[in-house]
Amino acid sequence: MPTTHRLSEAEAKLGRQPVSADDIVVMVSDVLYDYLSSDSGMSREETITRLLEIIESPLALEIYEQEMQRRNPRDVDRWH
Repeated sequence: MPTTHRLSEAEAKLGRQPVSADDIVVMVSDVLYDYLSSDSGMSREETITRLLEIIESPLALEIYEQEMQRRNPRDVDRWH
């Protein structure tokens, strides 16, 4: 249940959960541009927290896992 609570907090901070890989890129970019803006007042810690909330979303984790499977074919152990 803590995971659900965390996702709710993340969603509240981010405004929504990402819905596509493109959306993840845009959301990460928005956080970085906000941080780099001279008048944002965002700390490094807050920026990292917001980025983690995006990349730890269910969709981002699914995309990551699929990419790792693509990079590690099942027969990779046979090569050693």
